Amino acid sequence: MIDKLLKEISLINLKYEKLQEVTESDFNIFSILRNESDEVALHSRFIGELLNPEGSHNQGEVFQQILLQQLQNENLRFKDLFSLKIECHMGKHGRVDLLLIGEHDVIVIENKIYAEDQPRQLQRYKDALSDYHGSKTKHLYYLTLFGNTPSRKSLGSLSYEEVNCISYKTDIRQWLISCACEVYDYPSLRETIIQYRKLIEKLTGQTLNEDQKVEIKDLLLEGDNFKQALTIEEVITDVKAELQKKIWIELQSSLERVGYDFSFVNYKFEEISMDVCQNFYQTYKRSTYYGLQYKVLTFGEYSIHIYLEVDHCFYYGFTICKNNQRGLFRNELLSKEPDLKNKLEALLGANKDDEWWLAWKYSFDKMNFKNFREGNSAKLGNPVFREQWITDVTTDVVELIRQCSEIFPVLK
Repeated sequence: MIDKLLKEISLINLKYEKLQEVTESDFNIFSILRNESDEVALHSRFIGELLNPEGSHNQGEVFQQILLQQLQNENLRFKDLFSLKIECHMGKHGRVDLLLIGEHDVIVIENKIYAEDQPRQLQRYKDALSDYHGSKTKHLYYLTLFGNTPSRKSLGSLSYEEVNCISYKTDIRQWLISCACEVYDYPSLRETIIQYRKLIEKLTGQTLNEDQKVEIKDLLLEGDNFKQALTIEEVITDVKAELQKKIWIELQSSLERVGYDFSFVNYKFEEISMDVCQNFYQTYKRSTYYGLQYKVLTFGEYSIHIYLEVDHCFYYGFTICKNNQRGLFRNELLSKEPDLKNKLEALLGANKDDEWWLAWKYSFDKMNFKNFREGNSAKLGNPVFREQWITDVTTDVVELIRQCSEIFPVLK
């Protein structure tokens, strides 16, 4: 029964995929120019630009007023016109993603796509509003993909009632629909907003069109199909965990076949079990930052490793250990080997780094193990597609190791 149901859903999806190929383009400027889940450089900046009355859209406060009207309820009426600050530094309290300042009210919107909550983060922002805008009525909004509540550690001494939870799936999507309607006569602006809305729908699993959803809903209401679908729903998280574990096993084996013995480790390079993949899909205390590592070069007490890691998406690059322990040793090593960073960045063709990395990049076909709806991620469930992707990653990793060895032929 389940097999028959899946085949019928597959036929419906195939029909609409073919129709989309004829009638629509997959081109999306946001996906091309930015990491789709980049909270600051993409989402906060674009949302902030629309909310800014002085924004380049030249529509004044119209977009801001649409959102504020959505957020209003019987206990809350916004009457102010708000100025807008993005990534606003609030002294010892940290940086606020979006800060709207009015004559009587001040609003903080904390933007979370995939990033973890920080200790007392919302408490610190509330304290910042008291310090900088003490006389105004303060409003805290916690924006996530699906309207999740903040963690207890982020709230600090705040109660859940002091924070308003809003979502990309419902609130931001509806706001964007309204914004696009408002600027119907401005095609460039309208289409930009629509493309961003489509990115939000992709991130929140709303990629089916209405006709497609009707066909699938009708199918699920036939006979025992709904009961069978609930069976699938019950195991889907376990399937994601098992698929991710299978990917790591097959990738490790692929690298071993070409002569490289990668170990499976946490972010400190302590060896762990691949069963950690199950915890990756938990809501709280979720396991992240683990993967496969291999030592490439040694510089005295320091060593350079190529590391394949997952946060939400899969990526890999060069990182540093000191006495075989991974840590924040980048600046120490670069002070001794100043040419190292530029040479390794040249191999990756990018300048992406932080305290833990010399340089890193996503795989050719960016894969999101958290949200398998992104790009071709769901295709990893197909053994043929997965084998080719693993082969491509293996080939690229081996080439990076080879080039790195050529640049630094003598171990110090």
